[in-house]
Amino acid sequence: MLISKTARLSFFPAIKIFCMLILVSAFFAGCSETTQLQQKEKNSQAITWPPPPQKARIVFEREINFPRDISKSTGFLNRVKELFLGKNMPLLIRPYGLALDKKDNLLIVDTGGRLVHIFHLPDGKYRQIPAKKDNMVFLSPIDVDVAEDGKIYVSDSVAKKVYVFNRDGLLETTIGEFMRPTGLVVDSLLEKLYVVDTMAHKIRVYNRTNGKLLFDLGQRGEKPGEFNYPTNICLDTKGNLYVTDSMNFRVQIFGNDGGFLSSFGIAGDGPGAFSKPRGIAVDSDNHIYVVDAEFNNIQIFNPKGHALLYFGTPGRKPGEFYLPAGILIDSNDRIYVSDSFNQRIQVFQYVKE
Repeated sequence: MLISKTARLSFFPAIKIFCMLILVSAFFAGCSETTQLQQKEKNSQAITWPPPPQKARIVFEREINFPRDISKSTGFLNRVKELFLGKNMPLLIRPYGLALDKKDNLLIVDTGGRLVHIFHLPDGKYRQIPAKKDNMVFLSPIDVDVAEDGKIYVSDSVAKKVYVFNRDGLLETTIGEFMRPTGLVVDSLLEKLYVVDTMAHKIRVYNRTNGKLLFDLGQRGEKPGEFNYPTNICLDTKGNLYVTDSMNFRVQIFGNDGGFLSSFGIAGDGPGAFSKPRGIAVDSDNHIYVVDAEFNNIQIFNPKGHALLYFGTPGRKPGEFYLPAGILIDSNDRIYVSDSFNQRIQVFQYVKE
């Protein structure tokens, strides 16, 4: 059908007006969201543990729900693009394992989304593993760590494998034979990979460069050095190994040679007791942080295993949790917690004396 010249003259200005309205709407939406985020960050500064008037030791900083939440605001042109093309940013569905590489990339294992989100913290740039063009898929990824050379290790509890990717996210190989691999950690200094095999009730220790099994640590039981459904694992700066021995309701600590050092924790609902211990991490003062999914909090212990403080309560507000899982503490004592069923990462700061 032909359109007359007069009709065209009236049609195109209408299109321009429509586009201008969309651009203005996007602009104010961007301003509104930025203002809300700034207000949210301003309000969140008052969330501390212990509460005033005591001196704050843990301070809530922010939460991460989407890739764009990494940066304080999203560019105007990106918002216009979102309006026309839709949001092409995946939600966090069930975040679990966390890692941070030397280039400030935050890696988040999304068990529910069956992928690993990679967020560049300084600017919010986003990518994922596996990439959409890759043929492989995760079945139930649990944990992640990054070696000094940039290689990325991801455990998959259903596939019964640990996948090894290069720094660009391309799959290189797989390591190990497991019943149900869950937590893992890389010791780049000693070139070891520690993998928790939950159903086998042991830690499997590999040479990370060639994938050779070096030794197994533990067996099922309640004695020192034995496990009952262990889940998560971490290292301190000395290379000591910390394991959440979940169904023994304790944390066990080993030297880098695998020798048993100590343990702490009991079953219960009071300070120093555990119900469903999951993620574990150590700060620069060697305080030990243990996530408890049942209590919806994080307990902090001194190196001898004495309870010092806990933070978090059940709920959906900042500083509240709904089945938290993994935890990461960076070199600046910033604490990242995967608040699994709230579909977010919460970020806190440990305040030193």
